[in-house]
Order: sequence, then C-alpha cells, then structure tokens
Amino acid sequence: MNIKALAIIACKVCGSTELTWQTSIINRSNIQQGRLNTSDVECLFVLGCDHCSETLATVSADKVAGFMNDKKTVAALRKIAVADLHLNLKGEYFDQIRAGTKLFEYRAKSTWWKRLEGRQFDRVFIKRGYPRAGDVDKIIERPWRGFEVQTITHPHFGPQPIEVCAIRVN
Repeated sequence: MNIKALAIIACKVCGSTELTWQTSIINRSNIQQGRLNTSDVECLFVLGCDHCSETLATVSADKVAGFMNDKKTVAALRKIAVADLHLNLKGEYFDQIRAGTKLFEYRAKSTWWKRLEGRQFDRVFIKRGYPRAGDVDKIIERPWRGFEVQTITHPHFGPQPIEVCAIRVN
C-alpha cells in the first residue's frame, strides 16, 4: 500500500484536516451493469477532503489487502489494539472505589508488571467478585488513567513493605 497516503493529514488544496476514506467500485470492462463478474470490477479506497471535495489519494483494494496481510503491519496493529483491563476485587475494596474513598487498586509488582508495562488500555472494569454477565450493579467502568509503582505496607500483602502496581481507579 502507498504509505504516503496514510501520512496525509491535511488537504493540499484548502488545508482542511477533515478527511475521510471512502470506497468506490469501478467497472474496468465494457460489460453492462447487471452482467458483471467480480473480475470485471475493481474496488478503490479514496481519501477525500470533506471541506472542498478534493481527491487526495486513491489506493486499490488489492494493495490495502496486501498491506493488512503484511506480517510487520499485523504486528504493529496488535501492539496498538485497544484493550480493557478487568479487575476482580473483594467487596470491601469495590465498595470503597464506588464511594470514591479508594484512589488506587494495588497489585503485586512481581506478578502484574509484565501485564501492565508498555500497555495502553481504554477502560478499566472493576468488578465485585466474579459477577454474572449483565450484573451491572457489581461492575464499575472507568477510563484508563495509568498506574504507578509504589511501595506500601498492607495487610493483604503481609507485614513487610512491598512494591506494587498502583492502578488509578478514581
């Protein structure tokens, strides 16, 4: 695929940043409509300006498919794919978060670091225990606000200070 087409962020004619990809089917044969086979038509992706209607780029569907099937592209897309983080909590901690008195949910760094390091989530689902599907009273949805490493002492982790991933849930 023409990578230059993906780099276009503004219209070269009017400067607008309101751009939209559309599809177009082109009849590449002299066969009339209604008698066409799939080999008679071509699908194109067209990048146009929403402000002045200028066509900025045209890419064939075959090139798009080749780009999407490329191993490097697939690997890059998997890295940026959005994800949700699900946290199952004891009732007392869930209630504190719902009441707004608990700002962080703590997870031992030794086991959670690899799950969180370098990841970007869209949302955090905080659950009271393991609720049944559709039990919305036991699920809180919050935007992902990141985490930080802290050293805390907490009865749940024992009497010694421990490094934790403090996941922001306020």
